[in-house]
Amino acid sequence: METVADSVARVRTHLLGSYRVIINRLTTTVDQNDSSIELDWTQNSIQRGQVLALGTEEMLVWSYSPGTRTATVERGWNDTHAATHQAGTLVEVNPRYPASAVAQAIKDEVHGWPETMFRVVTQTYTVTASQRTVPVPQAFEEAYGIVRALSWAAADIDVDLASLPDQRKAVRLRRGVHDALSGTHTALYLSGWPSTETKLQIAYALPFDLSGAVLTTDLQDQGIPMSANDLVGIGAALRLMAGADAQRIDPQAQGQTRIVQEVPVGSGVRGMQPLAVLRTQRLAEESSKLTSRWGVPFS
Repeated sequence: METVADSVARVRTHLLGSYRVIINRLTTTVDQNDSSIELDWTQNSIQRGQVLALGTEEMLVWSYSPGTRTATVERGWNDTHAATHQAGTLVEVNPRYPASAVAQAIKDEVHGWPETMFRVVTQTYTVTASQRTVPVPQAFEEAYGIVRALSWAAADIDVDLASLPDQRKAVRLRRGVHDALSGTHTALYLSGWPSTETKLQIAYALPFDLSGAVLTTDLQDQGIPMSANDLVGIGAALRLMAGADAQRIDPQAQGQTRIVQEVPVGSGVRGMQPLAVLRTQRLAEESSKLTSRWGVPFS
């Protein structure tokens, strides 16, 4: 099992290396409406205009009093969402890669995978004699295609499923089907069968969907194989590095400032190349595993 939080930690370890984020800790619990937070110890590095990160929420500091260790903040900064945080929650000061940004990069990476990367979800239908079309539920309309079709007589509930003689011809996925009751929708088209009431089980190849994922979401529950956990992190790290060349004065990818000769223009891009090659290789490997098990989705 790997949660989104595990992947966030994996990505940040890769990007930050030996760099240590400046942290503090909440003294008391704050709810989503509080506009000030109290920290456990005085931190002179906290200043107006800096950003604090607690979980996936970011806060903009309006003012900070070292004497009371209290910061007045703008909640839900940088398009994050205000949430309740318990006493003892770690507070990151001006993090380079906030958890919210890393989590979004993970979602973008998974959503950007090609059609050769898919999750398989099955749906069973009861098909009446001579029925030719079966409406597809909305949840399956975005399917890349079908990877398996199984049928058995409705009365023979104890009989093992038998593959259709030529499933790629017997069942097709048709999009843009129109009828007066349902309007335009996606439907299964059955070619030349059945002659009696039949149970039909379709295994759909669907894109991965992490749109509703939070830090506690289990990637395997979303259909992502355990073998692809590293691929999620590699791709997310690559996305966070893209367009952010190594800086010399206010470093993002290094622990200390550098002179021009040490970090020439384009260093960041060159540093991404091995990671990009690895991502391409791992995508091919995981796609090959899916194709070997399920074949190429057909429609």
